[in-house]
Amino acid sequence: MSEKRCKVLVVESHEASRRKICTWVVRAGYSIYECNNLHKAKRMITNVKPNVVVANGVVDGQSTIQLAKAITEEKLASVILTSKNIIEVPKGCYLVKTDSPKDDVLRKIETALKDQNSLILGTKEKNSCIMKAKTLIMKKYNISEQQAYRLIQKRSMDNSLNMNIVAKKIIDIIENT
Repeated sequence: MSEKRCKVLVVESHEASRRKICTWVVRAGYSIYECNNLHKAKRMITNVKPNVVVANGVVDGQSTIQLAKAITEEKLASVILTSKNIIEVPKGCYLVKTDSPKDDVLRKIETALKDQNSLILGTKEKNSCIMKAKTLIMKKYNISEQQAYRLIQKRSMDNSLNMNIVAKKIIDIIENT
């Protein structure tokens, strides 16, 4: 994964800790971005669009928990929190103890990137299934792409099923008739 030059943002107010993590990340082959406060971190997340954010649990006396929640909820990046005593780890975030060795931090980055790739591949697979179902519906019923999509969406809502499941059922029905 490091050959893709994934972007890692390190958010840490203590310069020595930030330098240490940045050195590890660069040596592992990632592109590194760094900042020492939450205001800069928010701006950099928007502008740089990192794949992974490694942030201390507290930066400049402020908790990074809300920032981590926002990043993961909006699926902007994977978040790895570093702290000795975080009580609450937001859903979708990873935790590494502040005094963890280099290998633990790099392993968490690799895990976060693999999880991201799995989500991306899963989304692509779902989208291709929906696309195939739309195409089959369009051909069979001579309707527009928008109408075909709406049909899948409506069946999904009417039956309280995921659109991908509905799309697979439609494909099976149309291909087997």
